Amino acid sequence: GGGGGGGFATAGGGGAESDSGLGGDANGNAQLMPLMGGSGGAGGGPDTDIQARGAGGAGGGGAILLYATGSITVSSTGKIDVRGKNGGNGYTSGSDGSGGGGGGAAGAILLQSFDVTVDGTLDRSGGNGGTGTGSADGGAGGDGRVRIDGQSSGSTVPGSDGSEFIGPAIDPWDGTSTVTGRANGGSDITLYVYDENGNQVTGSPYTTTTSGSTGTVGTWSISSVNFPAGKAYLAVKQSTSGGNVQVFGPGPPQGVHLINWREVY
Repeated sequence: GGGGGGGFATAGGGGAESDSGLGGDANGNAQLMPLMGGSGGAGGGPDTDIQARGAGGAGGGGAILLYATGSITVSSTGKIDVRGKNGGNGYTSGSDGSGGGGGGAAGAILLQSFDVTVDGTLDRSGGNGGTGTGSADGGAGGDGRVRIDGQSSGSTVPGSDGSEFIGPAIDPWDGTSTVTGRANGGSDITLYVYDENGNQVTGSPYTTTTSGSTGTVGTWSISSVNFPAGKAYLAVKQSTSGGNVQVFGPGPPQGVHLINWREVY
């Protein structure tokens, strides 16, 4: 039968005669860079004498980005759904049967704000494979991905399906020379300060390390930050140990991720 894949799938190839359809194989990354939906599963194969057509492969889940300058709340009764669809069941024609279709991979959920609370459900489960008739069942689609930037200290990404990533955020500025924020626990933090012309200010960048352990939101703080006269733009970069993964949030200048600017006066 078709094997189940990871989230963010590319569709598997069609099954051989009497074979089932494959679920999606893993693709993409936990940082959701770039942000993509899940791919569909492959169709099931027909019977050897082509009397029964193969079952259809399922569609993948979509990609959702929610960004707010204030806050994002998914209430206890709320739900964001990027599930993959279920594969089709095989057909029967006389004594002939066909393979089940592959399940679609789930999509992606990206929530970015300076205050994100999730008490509800983020459903990123892959679709089930279809049932074969006289042949193998289809493979399950892969589970999807969730990234959240801006959760409260000590929290984790809710749910258990697929990959989970905690991104960085800058707290609202209190008017002092100290800048604080949150990020994945134990990650290396780099803070950049730019003036309104896009020039990096003297003293920038600043570096520190987030408190706490990986997989949980930790805090970071950088003091004695030099601000320019007039308008300033802040961007923070979170890096894993050794710098293997680097992501921006409240975003980098020069248009790399403009939705995440933190602007102060």
